[in-house]
Amino acid sequence: MEPPTSDPNIQKLLNAEKRAQEIVDRARAARTQKLKQAKEEAEQEIAEYRRERQDEFAKKMAEGSNTSDETFSSLKADSDKTVQEIMDGLPAKKKPIVSMLLDFALKVDA
Repeated sequence: MEPPTSDPNIQKLLNAEKRAQEIVDRARAARTQKLKQAKEEAEQEIAEYRRERQDEFAKKMAEGSNTSDETFSSLKADSDKTVQEIMDGLPAKKKPIVSMLLDFALKVDA
């Protein structure tokens, strides 16, 4: 009995199968390469997007800090003005308040 590969048709079939397997292997390798390339491009886009967002965030924070500095300055000025008004009015109100406190302290209920 002869080996099955001696028949020319079987040999053609084996060669065709081998070529088909090579085509499939090349297609798989190409697909893997394309997936790897797509992943790298996606990572680059993500990194670029992240950088843009971080820059935008830093810009907003810088703008916000200017605004908060202005707000702080405004609040401090208002507080200083209120304290000064109280201090300016203190001498005029001091005598009646001291008198009232002494009256309450010295008042004895019988």
